[in-house]
Amino acid sequence: MRKLAVVALLLCACKAGPQAAPASGSGEDATRYYPLAVGNSWTYAFHGSNRRETIQIVGRDGAWFIDDHRGRLRYESDGVRDADRYLLRTPLATGAKWSAVENLVVQRFEVVSMDASTVTEAGTFTRCALVRNEQPLAKGGKFVTEWTYAPKVGLVLLVTSTVDAHGRQQEQTRLQLVAYRRRDVEPYRVRVIYGDTDQMGVVYYANYLRFFEGARGHFIRGLGLSYGEVERRGILLPVLEASVQYVKSAKYDDVLEIHLSETHTRVKIRFDYKVHRQQDEAVITLGHTVHVCVGPELKPTRAPDWLLSKLEGYRNG
Repeated sequence: MRKLAVVALLLCACKAGPQAAPASGSGEDATRYYPLAVGNSWTYAFHGSNRRETIQIVGRDGAWFIDDHRGRLRYESDGVRDADRYLLRTPLATGAKWSAVENLVVQRFEVVSMDASTVTEAGTFTRCALVRNEQPLAKGGKFVTEWTYAPKVGLVLLVTSTVDAHGRQQEQTRLQLVAYRRRDVEPYRVRVIYGDTDQMGVVYYANYLRFFEGARGHFIRGLGLSYGEVERRGILLPVLEASVQYVKSAKYDDVLEIHLSETHTRVKIRFDYKVHRQQDEAVITLGHTVHVCVGPELKPTRAPDWLLSKLEGYRNG
């Protein structure tokens, strides 16, 4: 099979995207399931074979993201599209259906779950969108394709199978994500208001710790979690150490971009911050915070596997 044929299978959902949005007004933002940024890459393994295939976004053409297989994708306000049609439309919800015409054949798709889970070599992924397509076979039965998309990761599993007239199912193809590199996490941005400044007209020094907190929340949401959810699952992350190095001053109406990086052990998580002024890219502050994992009784504990899996998935690649 030629390389482009493999990519066509991996991105089959892209080749037959939705022509109409779901009727329901509630659901997920579909763009969360298509992380687009230059440098993003995904490596897939073929079940039963040593063969692997990597797809990488290598450039931009205006709003379009270009991959190394000549694919073109872009975000719009109501979803994700390629050069010809929408791929997924917001809102993305269980039961959402859409259709598209490909080679004079109507392809129908349905979101059968927004809470799917899967384990691959790249990690454990939860709260995934599971999309299914069924096509009738000439001799009876049907051919089924299922794509599993993880939030802020992309396609993590593709399975095709046949189902005969008696309902017996036989798997044909399985592709799983084995590694990925994600550069799509946007920096946290804050515009300085008068309430952020002190008598000298610059941002009050302690407010940078508040900006850091906002950046941490933004980062955790990028993992498909929230601080509230982490706490509801029995893990608290109090600050053990904080440091800020003040390089330049920021003033009213400046837009600050906070770039964050993360490292961790089983019991501690460290976040490093670099604050830029958007207008001239000047470095304003540098800093870090160290957080310790504690349980509901405020005693130190080891980070659970589900949290480590999320953090390691972010760093994977």
